[in-house]
Amino acid sequence: MEKELTMQKCFTFVVLLLSSFSLGLLYTTVTMMMDSDPRAPIPLTTFLIAAPATIFLYFGGKLLDRNVNIGTVISSNLQLFMVSASCLMLVFLPSSIAHNQTLQDWGIDAIFAVILSALATFTVSRFIKKIVSDGL
Repeated sequence: MEKELTMQKCFTFVVLLLSSFSLGLLYTTVTMMMDSDPRAPIPLTTFLIAAPATIFLYFGGKLLDRNVNIGTVISSNLQLFMVSASCLMLVFLPSSIAHNQTLQDWGIDAIFAVILSALATFTVSRFIKKIVSDGL
């Protein structure tokens, strides 16, 4: 039973991270194409690999009775913070690689992700406490 729960957590975490990374790549590709950046095919090619991999992993997991269960990954506030920070950094990462040139820019992105993750953790934990206390 413990091994099954660990596999469920890993599967859900990997699907979340790949989905976040694909969204970040798509955003970066569109932004670079709008700016007529000649480097736009690089994130586009990576997106064309990452997005189908995410879809195949998701539906392959469905075939093997591995469903994405967010509750297994965010069972505590610390885990929720880590998952949201990881996902946000993967959304920011492709754009940061394409546009950031100084260490200060990277630091601002990291601080922004930490603040948003803390806000998400606070909001979701309050929401869950309200649902539990209301008995829904």
